[in-house]
Amino acid sequence: MGAQTLKNLGFSNVANLKGGIDNWVQSGKAIKNYLGTFTLTSEQE
Repeated sequence: MGAQTLKNLGFSNVANLKGGIDNWVQSGKAIKNYLGTFTLTSEQE
């Protein structure tokens, strides 16, 4: 639903993250935005 809403608002580079952002972070994939490209890490306690 979120991706479709963004598309309806005029955003063109939108993707639905299967498994959510947590799965994306755990997989080590990069995120690209207007600030550049970066990779998030999750803290393990």
